[in-house]
Amino acid sequence: MSQIKTATILITGGASGIGKLMGELCLQEGAKRLLIWDIDRKKTEELAVELLAKGFEVHTYHVDVSNLDEIVMAANDIKQKFGGIDLLFNNAGVIAGNKQFHQHTHKDIDFT
Repeated sequence: MSQIKTATILITGGASGIGKLMGELCLQEGAKRLLIWDIDRKKTEELAVELLAKGFEVHTYHVDVSNLDEIVMAANDIKQKFGGIDLLFNNAGVIAGNKQFHQHTHKDIDFT
């Protein structure tokens, strides 16, 4: 955990699930700031309000990690504002588990 103390941490897919839990744990362990990238703008904003109310430094970005332009824009913003990051948790992903495998379209599988 010594790498986490005072670190600037970026978590992709950080608004819910494992990403949210990792972010909260990093802040509790003394991370300097948490940067959250997520495709779900509403969940990202709700989490930011929750963590800011606890006194943590949190910055959110609406980023679809399957869109290179969005990644570049967010990364450039982070580099300009914070000088970069110390740790990346590349957690973003899509789960398409609500159907049997044979029911998935090629588009479902490609997106996952």
